[in-house]
Amino acid sequence: MRLPIGLFVSVLLLSGCTTTSTSEVKVVVSTNILGDVVNEIVSCGGGSTDVLMPIGASAHDFSVSSQQVVAMTTADLVVLNGLGLESGLKKVINNVKAEGGRVLEVGEGVEPLEVSVDGEIEEHSHDHDHEHGEFDPHFWLDMAKMAKAALIIGQELSEITDTSNYEKCAEDLSDEILAKEASLIGELNQIPLEKRLLVVDHESFNYFASAYNFEVVGSLIPSISDNAQPSSDELAALVSLIQQRNITAIFVASENTKKLATALASEVGRPISVNTLYEGSLGEKDSDANTYLKMMEFNVKTIVKALS
Repeated sequence: MRLPIGLFVSVLLLSGCTTTSTSEVKVVVSTNILGDVVNEIVSCGGGSTDVLMPIGASAHDFSVSSQQVVAMTTADLVVLNGLGLESGLKKVINNVKAEGGRVLEVGEGVEPLEVSVDGEIEEHSHDHDHEHGEFDPHFWLDMAKMAKAALIIGQELSEITDTSNYEKCAEDLSDEILAKEASLIGELNQIPLEKRLLVVDHESFNYFASAYNFEVVGSLIPSISDNAQPSSDELAALVSLIQQRNITAIFVASENTKKLATALASEVGRPISVNTLYEGSLGEKDSDANTYLKMMEFNVKTIVKALS
């Protein structure tokens, strides 16, 4: 049951968020991808994690239930991806902050990619000051940035608990992520540079491309949000681009865009594969992508197989 935000004001006033001097923190985290990383750190340190978004949910339009609002308002820490990803939670988060709740948006701390008005991508750093465009929220597809996010989360939790438990747990996890990344880079090196061309369902693989030397040639939905709809002219232009660049594979992250990709591939005039990746959500519990590390491994193996 989902109710108007205003009905939860009394809950917010009565419960609030409190910090703790022990390591047994309660943490609420928005996405299941970030939730997997947060849970590794929190469970290692002795706390508990509640993940808001179920498998397969789109963070761009997700809204919370009344029970989840209560969980957020009573948590010691709410962890968000940030960078505009959880736009459907904006009112709830503002209320949590207004009542003294502790909210960590990790995206800004990993030097996110900024999408300027003309569509160019650049890495944002606090070392320079200029008018900001829209930030790309999909930083988790760069494993080094997710490793850095783990450290940020660990530092925040250690500050809350006044212990070093979580910081040490985060450091161990960060090292594990970086070790897996090094292994996967070795697999990606099987793909010749001239074949490192990606056509994806929406503009979510900019971090992956930047980190691992790929080029995003085009997307079915020309937006960083998967809620947008492509026009017939945009799709026709993408077909032309696929033909010109000799693209051999399309990568999508949902059944809806797979149908669109299959229809678009039929217009190319030659065989082109349509491949499923995990981008905005982990896989189901019994899948090959039910953790962050397994998800990234699955994606890399799929890309290598399609482009090698």
